[in-house]
Amino acid sequence: MRKEDWRWLGGWGVVFVVDRFLKSQFLAVGLNRVISFSLPYPSYLLNGSLLIVWLIIFLLFYHRPEAAEGAILVGGLSNILDRFIWGGVVDYIRLGFINLNLADLLISGGVLWWLVKKVS
Repeated sequence: MRKEDWRWLGGWGVVFVVDRFLKSQFLAVGLNRVISFSLPYPSYLLNGSLLIVWLIIFLLFYHRPEAAEGAILVGGLSNILDRFIWGGVVDYIRLGFINLNLADLLISGGVLWWLVKKVS
C-alpha cells in the first residue's frame, strides 16, 4: 500500500472512531429503528439491503479512495453497524424535526460532494 493510502485510511479511521464513540455516549437518547422520514421497513430487509448497498459502494470505490467516496463508505459502515449491534441507528443531533448523526452527515455530504465533482 502506498503512503497516501495509509494516510487516507487513518484519517477516515479516526472519523469512524469518533462517530462510534459519540453514538455509544448517546445510546440512551434513543434509536431510529426506521429508515429516512420514519418510513416503515422490515428490519431484516433493511439490514440486508443496507449491507448489500454498502458492499457495492465499497467495491466501486475501493481503488479510488477519494474524499467523497470515503465519507460515504465510513458513514454507511457506521450506520450499518448500529443496525446490527443495537437494532437501530443512534441519532444524537436534533435539528428541529430532523434527527441525525455524524454518519448521516458524512453520507449526505459525500453524495453531494461526489455529484458536484461529476457535474463539473
